[in-house]
Amino acid sequence: MNPTESVHALLFDLGGVMIDIDFGRVFAHWAEFGPYSATQIGQRFVLDETYHRYERGEIDDASFFDHVRRALDLDASDEQIRDGWNAVFVAQNEPVLGMVRQVSRS
Repeated sequence: MNPTESVHALLFDLGGVMIDIDFGRVFAHWAEFGPYSATQIGQRFVLDETYHRYERGEIDDASFFDHVRRALDLDASDEQIRDGWNAVFVAQNEPVLGMVRQVSRS
């Protein structure tokens, strides 16, 4: 890019780029509601077509949570599954956010 050109937009992946994530936290939370340990849940949880449809916004929370509930034999409410799902977020990635702040000033 020519240094005289201005940047009009930057695209970032949120999870693992802007925000540090840890699926172990999700699995530990869900383990409280079923017969499997967090390690076993991590082995059983697959990024299947239902997961990808959820990530793309093609199915709602209730459909995804029902899928997780059935796949992992969880006796958990939608709220409990959501709480576990949201436990994936650990912290903001400060070095990346610093770069975004720097670019936003130019």
